[in-house]
Amino acid sequence: MPLSPRRPASLQGRVFRGSRVVAQGLLTRTELRSAAWRPLFRDVYADARLAVTHRTRCTAAALWVLPPGAAIAGRSAAALYGAASVANHEPIDVLVPAGKRFGPVSGLVVHTGAIAATDVAVRQGIPLTTPTRICWDLAQWLPTEDAVAVVDRLASQRLVTLPRLRAASRARIGDRGWKRMVRVAELADAGAESIPESQLRVRIVLAGVPAPVTQFVVERDGRFVPVSIWRGRTSRSPSSTTGCGTTIPSSSTETAAASTDCSVRTGSSCTSPRSGSAKTSTASSPNFVKPSGPAPADSA
Repeated sequence: MPLSPRRPASLQGRVFRGSRVVAQGLLTRTELRSAAWRPLFRDVYADARLAVTHRTRCTAAALWVLPPGAAIAGRSAAALYGAASVANHEPIDVLVPAGKRFGPVSGLVVHTGAIAATDVAVRQGIPLTTPTRICWDLAQWLPTEDAVAVVDRLASQRLVTLPRLRAASRARIGDRGWKRMVRVAELADAGAESIPESQLRVRIVLAGVPAPVTQFVVERDGRFVPVSIWRGRTSRSPSSTTGCGTTIPSSSTETAAASTDCSVRTGSSCTSPRSGSAKTSTASSPNFVKPSGPAPADSA
């Protein structure tokens, strides 16, 4: 009967650097390759019984993989702010200062570019690009509808304000990528409640239809009426509704309304259950066997 892999108590439930624990005599190279440990990156391992999340992988990358001056960026950074949903297995977006050679690294999508000191904040020991820089980068890296969906979430959580973002994007006219940033900022809407809703709204606008109104509430007898994507005919309703909270203004008589005795309210939050919202994991965070030396200060 084969023996169970050895698991030193000091490494159980932890993420660590392989070469360090071998040097300390906690494990041998052969034991490190056993089923007890899961490789995350080169020379970075986790207890195989640990639930490894995207945040776990981002923290490990920040501690032991990224070069000085680099930061978690893009959708990965947005997820750590709670404004995007990224699967545990998806590659991590990282931003490396221009001119610094790094990568390729399995599990990372490496982007390079100029990074100002104001573009990075440290949260729980992880260097992240700021929400404003996330918006700029995603406008360059993703299709417009996908970038807008994340910017919508950042705005709805008040991590960015759209008037300031639009002003900042116009202030960078002439910089490489400024047109994409202006377009994304103009299309963004803090009233969106899900990624699919944001993507649909952007497709509608890019197809030449007037911009939808988010959180357009339909009521009957003072009660909320859930509305799906559909069409009806009435001369009393001024718009067609594309789901809970998104309304397309229309000058035609072909509109959407639950019935002619329904009332509508704009500028209110929808009270129906949200779909597609970013979820926060309730699982306990893993312990990291961190490098020696002072921990970075939390500047955010």
